Amino acid sequence: GVERPKLTLLPFLMRAMVKAIADQPNLNSLFDDEAGIIHQHGGIHIGIAAQTPTGLVVPVVKHAEARDIWECGAEIIRLA
Repeated sequence: GVERPKLTLLPFLMRAMVKAIADQPNLNSLFDDEAGIIHQHGGIHIGIAAQTPTGLVVPVVKHAEARDIWECGAEIIRLA
């Protein structure tokens, strides 16, 4: 069978964030003060702080909206 990573709390939090952003798309947007408009981002990219032997890093899981909980967990492991 397919080996799956051990799930921590982080992939569950990521999926909850994706669902919240789907319900409230303004959470994933940027206000352009000069133009006076809101730009809504298409993809949901989530940065997660991780302590490594070389110091603190913030890997970004890109397009979290397109990943299931297992893919989120695997990507966190790969990036950290």
